[in-house]
Amino acid sequence: MRHNSLILVVGFLLAAGAGRADEVTLGSEKTIVSGATVAQATAAFGDGIYFVVWQDGWPGVDATADIKGLRLKADTLEALDKSPLTICAAPDAQEAPAVVFAEGVFLVVWQDFRNGRTYRIRARLVDAKSGQVCGNEIAIPEAAGNQCRPAVASDGKTSFVVWQEVGNQDRYGIRGLRISSSGKVLDGAAHLYAARGTSPMVSASTKAVLVAWSNRERNRATTAAILVDSISGQISKDLGTINSCCGDALHCSGDGLGNFITVAARASLPDPWGWGEPGAVVFSRVRADGVTPESKLDYGYRLSNLCSRSVPNVVDAAVWKGSKTWDAGAVGGFPGTQDGLWPIGLPAVVHAGKDLYLLAWVKGSIGNDKLTVTSLDIWIRGVGAHDCAVRLADLKAAGEREVDETRPVLIQGPQGEVLLLYLRLKTGAARQIAARRIILGREAK
Repeated sequence: MRHNSLILVVGFLLAAGAGRADEVTLGSEKTIVSGATVAQATAAFGDGIYFVVWQDGWPGVDATADIKGLRLKADTLEALDKSPLTICAAPDAQEAPAVVFAEGVFLVVWQDFRNGRTYRIRARLVDAKSGQVCGNEIAIPEAAGNQCRPAVASDGKTSFVVWQEVGNQDRYGIRGLRISSSGKVLDGAAHLYAARGTSPMVSASTKAVLVAWSNRERNRATTAAILVDSISGQISKDLGTINSCCGDALHCSGDGLGNFITVAARASLPDPWGWGEPGAVVFSRVRADGVTPESKLDYGYRLSNLCSRSVPNVVDAAVWKGSKTWDAGAVGGFPGTQDGLWPIGLPAVVHAGKDLYLLAWVKGSIGNDKLTVTSLDIWIRGVGAHDCAVRLADLKAAGEREVDETRPVLIQGPQGEVLLLYLRLKTGAARQIAARRIILGREAK
């Protein structure tokens, strides 16, 4: 299904019980940048500008990868820069960028392998209006071992950077600190947020800061989280495990009032007997009072309640063909899924204003070998911010034949708009970072 020259309009309920439909428009697909080695794109919005940043180059030992960026007009997605901005082009690999806006500047953070031995977290400011890369890199306090997989969020003034740390005992932990909009590190040493955990994410508001991460328990990833005091950067409440089903490819967002939502996947793939259990995407909420409504849900034996949607927080889940549960090890082996599709996850979430979150995730078709997933497409759903009831039914937002659309990112833009950013992969063609505007209640240009 080819969308790139179309504007799609769908019906959408903006509020529970509203009893009316408002238009939601998917704008035309726009190629932001293409190249053989573009990867790991993300973006932030501020001062009427989207700033897209990405990794340009291959990661790993003896590789060369740089961090680059491009400013876009929010209303047309036209580039404001004649060529991509080089944010960091140090020796060896710079990878996994993250970006946030605060008080006229974009803060870009990334993992850096320039010393050829260990990864460190580096950061730099970019002026939103001029596109000027400001001053020197911001020094993040170093520790023994590797620092990697950074994430960043802002309350409008202060930015909160978190990352995964690998210690001398090969144990993964979560650390973080605060940076002002002038680039000053506000904490003398990084705070230890978790002695055990991987792949952290962060969301911030003037009311609260949420830090969430993945844990591995009994061969299954789970999601754990804390609330952080925005003034001191210290832990204000340990929320424990907020999702006992999924923890892969975690993402989170908040409504600005101290309420948050996390979305995570089960990064399993089909296998001949179904022992890997179903691929799935679920959400979990953290309310302003610290209550986590989905933390005690029972997903059932072999995730039967997940497959049957008996639990209320399922975004998507593979369902064993001919069954409402997951019949791993059944005679005849894995027959496929009910719809022939498999959610591989890679979810994203953003607060889109008022009582609305938008979710995005990736799913594809199960190959004839029943082992692979091909023809990856991006789907979106709208849910209520307070009850997470479905407001927008599942909609394929990017799905061209013979092209894989993957790694979606959702960015809150001007009022009533969200940017969908993603990677397009086609055999024999350059990789592309593409984008679509999602306009709520009015037509895209």
